[in-house]
Amino acid sequence: MFSLTKDLGLYAQSRHRSSCRWASTWCKKHCYMGKFERLWPSTMGPFLARMEQEWKQGPAAHAHELPKTVKRVRLAKSGEVLGTIQDIDKVAEFCHVMAARGIEVWIPTRAWHNELEHRLNLDLIQHIENRLATIPGVHVQASIDVDMNAGLIRQIVNRGWSTMYVGSDTWHPLSNRGHHVVKCKKTFGGVKGACATCKTGCFSGVQTHVWLKKH
Repeated sequence: MFSLTKDLGLYAQSRHRSSCRWASTWCKKHCYMGKFERLWPSTMGPFLARMEQEWKQGPAAHAHELPKTVKRVRLAKSGEVLGTIQDIDKVAEFCHVMAARGIEVWIPTRAWHNELEHRLNLDLIQHIENRLATIPGVHVQASIDVDMNAGLIRQIVNRGWSTMYVGSDTWHPLSNRGHHVVKCKKTFGGVKGACATCKTGCFSGVQTHVWLKKH
């Protein structure tokens, strides 16, 4: 389930696009994993199918795959890991295992919003907050993009959530509102493997709004 992603400098887990039930229109149009699937269908198809099969067991069942030297992991490099109540419970179990080992967990998610109904997914948000907020070293980010409803973004930010934004390299929806916006060292700075050591962005430990360069 876990593999080293050299571009991030982290061990990460992947899921199939079928898990992305809360993907936005922008996300579907620009899906990076979708591009990989089209380029290498004979490789990516079986790989992601295997990842989904392993997900049924839960990431905690595969925690032993992580080397003892690991300090940070990402859930997920592709797909959605907080899309259902059951998914959140699996992730919480994994995060407790990671906390016991002193490993930080980075979790971007689009499960916080329902684009079709123009509302927050309050049931999922509350479950995420209840199950994950008190576990040491867990960093959950609301994944947002250039076409997303500004009112919904304000609502999730007002709950204290950090965000990860993509879609424009020249405009950020929170940069002129007094929020702590940080440009990603990996995507804007071109620093390969920066996620393993960066302390100002996704792993800062305080409410931070990370700005990704389109790639």
